[in-house]
Order: sequence, then structure tokens, then C-alpha cells
Amino acid sequence: MLASKGVPSFGRMSDDLPDSARNRLASVARQAHFHPGQRIVSCLHSPRTLYVIQEGLAKMVGISEDGRERILHLFRPGELAGWVALEKDREAGCDVIAVSPVQALAIDRRDFLEVGRGEPTVLLAVTREVSRLFSNMADWMLALVSAEVPQRLSRLLLELAEDRTGPRLDFVPLAHPLTHEQMAQAVGASRPHVSSVLRDLEQAGAVRRGRGRDLRVAPARLAELLGVEPLVAAA
Repeated sequence: MLASKGVPSFGRMSDDLPDSARNRLASVARQAHFHPGQRIVSCLHSPRTLYVIQEGLAKMVGISEDGRERILHLFRPGELAGWVALEKDREAGCDVIAVSPVQALAIDRRDFLEVGRGEPTVLLAVTREVSRLFSNMADWMLALVSAEVPQRLSRLLLELAEDRTGPRLDFVPLAHPLTHEQMAQAVGASRPHVSSVLRDLEQAGAVRRGRGRDLRVAPARLAELLGVEPLVAAA
């Protein structure tokens, strides 16, 4: 995920950054790699590093009152994780864990703030990105309490579809395959319930199940079931 002239992309923030700011960030960033299940940010420590996800999928998790792990957000390529690092000595509160192999750009808090003092657009860009993420998380939390599991799971599958612009009956893989347990954690349901809903969605022509994580979805059909407009491929 590289920008022009060999300068790495800083995800969604790149759109708000001039070349001078991206170059200065690139000079202090390093590549970081995480294996599935490896903690990127620990809830028990005050993080010192911001991460821009370049490849892979990571989850922000918390523990519910009944002791179950709940996925609060799925970080995808282009998103910023570990923003709590900008607040000195503040514990993260939630773990961020790699779901698949993750490649990220890592920037130390001190280096980031130093760049921000010379390039104020960096601070504005990270503020917009954190605000966008909080808005998305709030929307998802609202869905967890206001929508039924079939709607929540359909929305999750639609968001993770590799290509959302095909014809109605086209089945595509997920850009980031999940286990049934991970889907259950993300939509706030039990694993058996998720498996049951997947069977119903298969009968409705919205998913096609294979072995293991081999799940294909029909984005246009999912959009139809959700009552939202499907994406249309550019001419």
C-alpha cells in the first residue's frame, strides 16, 4: 500500500496531508508485522505507538459483564489503531489483536508529535480519522442493540466483501475471512446462532458456504436483504 514516489501511504489520513507532511512522517515510521493472535496494543499498558494498518485485519476487543470477549471494531487497511498513544500515560482500555497477518506503519508518539509541531495538518488529519472511527463504532454499537442478529451479520459480511459492485447473483470471497467464533464476537451472538443465521442466509441466496473459512457472499443480495442500495461498478 504505497503512495506515489515511494512514500508510504498513511491510510485515510493521506488524503488530508501535503507531501511535506507525508515525507516527514515517512522519515520516522517503521514497518511492523504481527502474527494472527498477536497483541498490537495491550489494554493493560499505556501505548507509545500509533499504527496505520496497511495489510490484514485487526480487532479491538473488550470483555462483557458475563466474561465474554466482544469485538468492538475491526481495523482494516488504511485505518489508525492505537490512537490512545497520543495521550501520555493513559491505558488503552481495550486490546487490539491481529486477526490475520498484519502489516502496519508504526510511529512513536514522541516522533508523531514532533512532526505535528512542524506540520499541523498531521494533527488535524489524525483528529478527523479518530472522529470517523468513533462515529463508525457508535453506529455499530447502535446496531448491536437495535438490529436483529441476521441484520447485524449481513451488514458485517457486506462490509467485508472483497468486491461489492458485482451483479445480484455474483458470489465473492471475503477480503478478510473470519471464523464463526469471530463473527459471533463481532455481532454479539453465540457461535451456534451465527451458524444458524448463515444457513438461513444461504437459503436466501446471500451466502455460499464451503469448508473452514471458505465463505462467499453475494453483496447485491445482502444489500437487498438489508434494504440498502448496492454499490455499482464504475463505467
